[in-house]
Amino acid sequence: MFNVAICDDDKNFIQYVEDIIKELGYAEDVKFFEYLSGEEFLFDIDERGDLDLVVLDIQMGETDGNQVSVELRKRYKSTTLVFCSGYFKPSPENIKVSPFRFLLKEYSRERMVSEFKEIFEYLTNNKDEPSIVCRGERSQVQVYANEIMYIEISKRGTKVHTLNKGGLVEKVYSCKKSLDFLYELFKESNFAYAHNSYIVNLKYVKKLCSEELKLVDGQVLSVSRTKIKNLRKQVTEYFERKYR
Repeated sequence: MFNVAICDDDKNFIQYVEDIIKELGYAEDVKFFEYLSGEEFLFDIDERGDLDLVVLDIQMGETDGNQVSVELRKRYKSTTLVFCSGYFKPSPENIKVSPFRFLLKEYSRERMVSEFKEIFEYLTNNKDEPSIVCRGERSQVQVYANEIMYIEISKRGTKVHTLNKGGLVEKVYSCKKSLDFLYELFKESNFAYAHNSYIVNLKYVKKLCSEELKLVDGQVLSVSRTKIKNLRKQVTEYFERKYR
């Protein structure tokens, strides 16, 4: 299932895009969210959860597509963004938000169908990695498996510990999902139980001892005696796959 948001001040164009996507055979696989202004989209953005695709007009009212795209990227860094406008000249601000494609409304229907076919082929090929929506300090953010070091139980669900790409700064988010639920979601992405209170991404394990493990950022976590045997096996298998 793909979650697709279309933000455009032209209701007819929103319907036009939806018809093209359905024509491509995705009628049963897409959930559409429609917005007629940038303000409406930003008001609702934190409630949308995992957005796979955002089709965004540039020329709208008070809050244009450029402003919307900046706020979108603060929350959803990996969502596929497609600009679609009547007139558009790329600017440095547009490039910074990493759009997947720029489309012009004047394109023929044939070309528009071809463009969205390529867009959905890209979405399909890149939907393998699971993600969750977490709560940060001010808003919700989409977090992917490879960003997570470990997830621990908290009073109101779980705490998700992530590491930035430079491997220097840890960010912690809250999530309402249970630890068991998240393990089932992430177990195919090299996550393992090291203790009843947390699961760890083996990608970030630097060293495993009999009663603790050390993460790449220097953190040391305790390992349950009942988990150590299976954990050691999983760590060994992970590194064998990694360096095969």
